[in-house]
Amino acid sequence: MRLSRPVYESLPFAYVGLGWLAMLVSYLNAGSSNAVVAFCIGLIAQVAGLTIYLHRQDCRSLRSQYPCER
Repeated sequence: MRLSRPVYESLPFAYVGLGWLAMLVSYLNAGSSNAVVAFCIGLIAQVAGLTIYLHRQDCRSLRSQYPCER
């Protein structure tokens, strides 16, 4: 599946925002089993967002070092 550039570029920020939201829900519902699930989802979403962001940054730096062959 191919995403448009603006959507693809905003995905890391959406994942990190979703992660912060899930962690906030976890904090507000402290003491329940749902809090643990929400915290895990938030942590996974933040790691995914950071991974995508760093991968895109690496691809940009590699693309600038080599000529474009389209």
